[in-house]
Parts: sequence; C-alpha cells; structure tokens
Amino acid sequence: MIIEDSLIGVEAAHNANIEVAVIYDKYSDCNRKEIDELAQYQFRNFKEMLEYIENELGV
Repeated sequence: MIIEDSLIGVEAAHNANIEVAVIYDKYSDCNRKEIDELAQYQFRNFKEMLEYIENELGV
C-alpha cells in the first residue's frame, strides 16, 4: 500500500496496481475528484488513518 496526497502519486500507485490511501491536502483540492476516484482509502489526516488501521487490526 502507498500513502499519497497528490494526484500524480495516486496515479502512479494506481498504474502500478498498488492499493493507495490518500491523506487530505488542501493543495490538491483542484484534483480531489480524480484522487478520490482512484484511491481505495481516503483520510482527512494521519490520525484518522491510524485509527482505521487499529480498528481493522482489533488493537
């Protein structure tokens, strides 16, 4: 899995057939629709992502 915040990074992960999680970045708002369509996971920040992982693992 790759963690990204930009469209170019999300596209690279998608093209390599690697799951991608995107962390919100206000500077990527102009590409938000494309980013969200390509990324398997979307998070507002790293804390939200870590909480999701902990819940998935049952930690």
